[in-house]
Amino acid sequence: MWVLGVGLLLLLTGAFYVLVCRKEAEASLDIWDIGGTSRTYTTIVGTLAAFSVTSSIFIANLTVARQSVAFESVMALFLTAFLIFISAAMQFATTPNLPNPPNQNYSTIQAYSYLLANTSFYLGLCLSWLGLPLLLAAVGLEYLADVFVWLVLFAILGGAIRISSSGLSILARSEFLRSLSMPFVCFGAAAVYRLVFGDVWNDILPEEHDPAMFAVVCFVIGAVGFSLQSTLVGALRGTTYSANTTKVGRLVLIGYSASVFTGASLLWLSVGAAL
Repeated sequence: MWVLGVGLLLLLTGAFYVLVCRKEAEASLDIWDIGGTSRTYTTIVGTLAAFSVTSSIFIANLTVARQSVAFESVMALFLTAFLIFISAAMQFATTPNLPNPPNQNYSTIQAYSYLLANTSFYLGLCLSWLGLPLLLAAVGLEYLADVFVWLVLFAILGGAIRISSSGLSILARSEFLRSLSMPFVCFGAAAVYRLVFGDVWNDILPEEHDPAMFAVVCFVIGAVGFSLQSTLVGALRGTTYSANTTKVGRLVLIGYSASVFTGASLLWLSVGAAL
């Protein structure tokens, strides 16, 4: 039941922003070398993936952590972050990177591919960041864990604002203020779902292992983004395919980004409830 409820929430927030941002804003000037930036991010994300799996191995060897009820959730978040970081690295690496794009369709698909890679990177960061408060709780630093979870909230919202304002607004031609509102509306929707409807219908939340279950939800969202990026790049095989893809790709990207922010918000709320 809770899987259906979460899925419906993600679809609703995505559909809402598809309607809100359906009108294209004026195109902006090119301000990034997307190919060069993607190559830089590939190295960064690969390093973070190695850090995530190394951290998991280190934590598994801590006796005090293994005895904590938060141990399973810590491992779930770090290992899922590792998988999503690998996915993000592949997305950055396969983002079209010709220095002189042959046509406008190529440039548009390049921008959309870069944005999808950034959302995967963001999801990986959210998972690894939220593993830290749980780790602090697992080793007995409850007060520091309570402080750190709020610091992570600001980081999560800050990352979402970065993608929505400087990503969707510039590369997906979404109106700036509407894009800027996306992280806050999505967080509000997630909070209402958990704190209001969750108290009325217990079935719309997992019965146990909240953070681990929502880490799986984030993995599924990341897998959808990986598939979307693969489809975008594949559309460059022909002019007709790329033209049709650019027509629908913008709205799909906006709706997907809203779902990503909602999923990250649900994960934060589940970690907060577990502390």
